[in-house]
Amino acid sequence: MERHAVQVSGHLCGVQVYRLATNVWIAEGDFLGDQLRARGSTAGKAVRAWHEVAGKRLLADEAIE
Repeated sequence: MERHAVQVSGHLCGVQVYRLATNVWIAEGDFLGDQLRARGSTAGKAVRAWHEVAGKRLLADEAIE
């Protein structure tokens, strides 16, 4: 399992990445109190997908306020 540091709009997050199958990598980590998970065909793509999910989560929070 790999650990990555990901910054989303000033929030530094720890993301764990692991291989689920030959071409399936999962990135998961906590962001604003929610456990987020994303999938990619490589570890890097999974981390980028997680970053996108976290960004959408942040925008959704800002829209509610």
